[in-house]
Amino acid sequence: MVGQYSAWAGKKVLIIDNDPDSLTILQQLLELYDIKVTCAYSGKEGIAALEQQQFYCVLTDIVMPGVSGWELIAFVRQHSDPAICNTFMIAVTAHAMSGDREHVLEAGFDGYIEKPIEPAVFLNAVQQIIDRRTLPPA
Repeated sequence: MVGQYSAWAGKKVLIIDNDPDSLTILQQLLELYDIKVTCAYSGKEGIAALEQQQFYCVLTDIVMPGVSGWELIAFVRQHSDPAICNTFMIAVTAHAMSGDREHVLEAGFDGYIEKPIEPAVFLNAVQQIIDRRTLPPA
């Protein structure tokens, strides 16, 4: 079931979320497209994973105990290793109040996707975020 997301096949994606249900849904959805998924149940586990291997994209919740998504994005963007600091970072969060999207993007995330997710909307949003960042400037 690869279709329009065939460019993602084989790519490694890290999902960080302290909600096991959210992790499972995102993992199963991405694995339908032959994406290699690593799951972390906390920001601390996410940082450890980022320091051990390179990921094409990180999908992370914002509100997590311990290391929050805000602390995670600061860690990533300030890291001295280009493989880490240039990783696509997408917030997948239930924070959907007015101004939250802007706050997330100002913090250094490449994109913002609201929970609960609708699979087709989610995949298209992730693809648009990645396309927007990888396309040469007009």
